Amino acid sequence: MPASLGDFLKQYAGFSNGNLEDLAEGQPVAKTMETAAGDEVALAGAIRIAVPTDFFLKEFTDIVRFKQGQSVPEVAKFSTPPTLANLAGLHLDKKSLADLQGCQVGNCNLKLSAKDIERFQKDISWSDPKPYILANRLLRQVLLQRVQDYLQSGNAGLADYADKNPPESLSLASGKLLKESTYLSKFAPQLADCLNSFPKCDPKIESFLYWSKEEYGNGLKPVISVTQVLIDRVKMGDSDWIWEASKQIYADHYSDGSLGVTLMVAAPPENGKPSFYLIYLNRTRSDSLKGFFAFFIRGIIRGEARGKLSDQLVRMQTRMQKRWAAASPAGQPSGQVTHSEER
Repeated sequence: MPASLGDFLKQYAGFSNGNLEDLAEGQPVAKTMETAAGDEVALAGAIRIAVPTDFFLKEFTDIVRFKQGQSVPEVAKFSTPPTLANLAGLHLDKKSLADLQGCQVGNCNLKLSAKDIERFQKDISWSDPKPYILANRLLRQVLLQRVQDYLQSGNAGLADYADKNPPESLSLASGKLLKESTYLSKFAPQLADCLNSFPKCDPKIESFLYWSKEEYGNGLKPVISVTQVLIDRVKMGDSDWIWEASKQIYADHYSDGSLGVTLMVAAPPENGKPSFYLIYLNRTRSDSLKGFFAFFIRGIIRGEARGKLSDQLVRMQTRMQKRWAAASPAGQPSGQVTHSEER
């Protein structure tokens, strides 16, 4: 493992020498990190994947194929410019639809702005035979407006969540999460600037947005979210590090803000196959971590999240290596990706 990566993981993710040895041998490592804020959970994970980074990024940017599965039944990428048609596959579950019926500013089971909460009460007659059709249609309009506002104004366009009193500022939460991710300004300054000042970004930073509906099980509600993906392939100095950031633009449950950062660092070939280290760092603020029992809830969430992250890393490793094996033409040198490679 490059010494610079080992130093980074020790300083910013709390990895031990044993963690680094496991990672170098292809084993997953998942840890929780200490946070200054009581309403925040921070995770770090890493694994070695035996595929080229270019192949992984090609798969990842096809976000629908990359994410869709049993736990993510609905997902779609926004076009440029975004349109209402991009949200045609989005549907609220029955419980969330019922929650909307009694939704009021300061007392709502879905995270919405005050303006949007009022729209759901004003624009929908809940006594109609099929109010849920209208509610799904209005939610798609609300999310499209959020995306348009963000693309135009960046963090300033992120409306506050008014589901509780006082309202929660998604813009403020996003700023705090970025500030706490101090490594970005040092190792990926262009990406940090883009996260902070979007839409003013270095043109070399790749960007797209998508929405998804994720099932978490264990009695938790499905979460509808909108995420911005930013990819920085600009190599600094002699570093071959590639960075990707996933910034939460909206979530209808649990989260007041989330920033996930993926680092990709080339590794020596594994049995003649190209490989790289994938490092994942995530910070999420949640209103579930406030209140009298927050300390106990936080411990449960951290433990479950760590286990799930480890499982996800292994599944990603297995899936990517299988796809690379299937996509690689016979006789092709292991480190090359040709334009003829299709899934």
